[in-house]
Amino acid sequence: MPPALGGPVGYTPPEGGWGWAVVVGAFISIGFSYAFPKSITVFFKEIEVIFTATPSQVSWISSIMLAVMYAGGATPSQVSWISSIMLAVMYAG
Repeated sequence: MPPALGGPVGYTPPEGGWGWAVVVGAFISIGFSYAFPKSITVFFKEIEVIFTATPSQVSWISSIMLAVMYAGGATPSQVSWISSIMLAVMYAG
């Protein structure tokens, strides 16, 4: 990536200029992973009818999906503290 125009002469960003690409990628990743469980709520009425379930029982679907998503971050966090970030990323995906 070429250096930014108008910046300090001879200055190279510490991440090599890819900082905004990482920000955009993280925004998209977090947005999609949180939006998917919430988008299933449009089917709640059909799920209630098909499985003869109450609204409180059906609401557990997105709650459990989000809880599993966020609880899955605890293990890689501990792995990164014990060894390295690279090992945590390989382990957690």
